[in-house]
Amino acid sequence: MPPKKREKELDGQKGPRMDQIQADHELFLQAFEKPTQIYRFLRTRNQISIIKNITKCIVSYDLCKL
Repeated sequence: MPPKKREKELDGQKGPRMDQIQADHELFLQAFEKPTQIYRFLRTRNQISIIKNITKCIVSYDLCKL
């Protein structure tokens, strides 16, 4: 029994459909690439400032004990 007409149409659309999905995915990644880098920078900067603050408090506390 030959495949139905609808199945043939879907087979022909799979190639361009996958290309469209890949193109959309690439655009999605490009759109969020810069904000992701900014948020990584801010997170790292915040973590470093917390460490500096803790270190400063420990050193000042140690100096007060002298």
